[in-house]
Amino acid sequence: MHPHHPPTPPVTPLVDDPADGGDLQRAKVLRALDTAAIPYAIRKGPVMTEGVYRDPGARRTGDLDVLLRRETLPAFEQVVDGLGYRQGHQSRDGERVVPFDRGTRLFWQVNLSNVALPYIKPAHRDDVELFILDTCFSLFQQSSGIAADSGDFLDRAVATTLYGEPSRMLDPADQLLDACVQIHVEATTLYYIEIGKDLTVLKFLDLALLFAEADEPALHALAERADRYGCLPSVRYALHHTRQLYPEAVPAQLVARLGVADREFIAGYDEYGAFDGEARRWETGFTERLFAPGNSRSAGIRSSVP
Repeated sequence: MHPHHPPTPPVTPLVDDPADGGDLQRAKVLRALDTAAIPYAIRKGPVMTEGVYRDPGARRTGDLDVLLRRETLPAFEQVVDGLGYRQGHQSRDGERVVPFDRGTRLFWQVNLSNVALPYIKPAHRDDVELFILDTCFSLFQQSSGIAADSGDFLDRAVATTLYGEPSRMLDPADQLLDACVQIHVEATTLYYIEIGKDLTVLKFLDLALLFAEADEPALHALAERADRYGCLPSVRYALHHTRQLYPEAVPAQLVARLGVADREFIAGYDEYGAFDGEARRWETGFTERLFAPGNSRSAGIRSSVP
């Protein structure tokens, strides 16, 4: 049991159900991490689906995103290995996991050191192709230059229940911060632009709904932490574009406090490629790109991520 969790009553064994869409597999991972007493926090999809949308049919959940301390990765690997997960990519026949080649591993270790390559497990099912675990050690890209210990976020993490299991998630202000940073990174990074996942309405809807549930202390903490960690540009970017889709979603006092609408920052909202070291400016507008087919919004330069 994780040291932050209160005692829980006995629970029944988890038995696979073809109709669960992978929820029981995710529950097994959470239970195993707690049994191993590995500090963690679940991010993004599962927390949004169960804690904000409160309806598994309203928001699709794919990967299980886990924030860890870097030094606990070996223990994490041992746990998930026992559950059948391996670090690699799916074979052509979909039946096994092929280890990543040395070049890919080295590139990620050098250039994407805030994350680990994914751990996957073939589902051998018609409705689910793969079970995927994505781990990270920081909410910020290495190229951002922001050094923020994951321990800060894990220490602030709060108890929750996911897939029927006691679990941990980021506190409300850190959830907002995480969502803002992810919107900015994915909207402006060449890798996501190339695969057509740079702009999706869901990301902005997630942030709008998080704001709908945020209280004044959470909003104050978001502004304070954005300044402390040096990620104000990411937060401003996310708030600016969320307001274009959901004008009433972002609290006016936060917009004013962070200077989201200030003229000095507006020009930067059309930039991309800075995280790749190739800053450029879009010639088309945000909404045009948002609703355009993914393959029609070429960045004019290719990502180096293998």
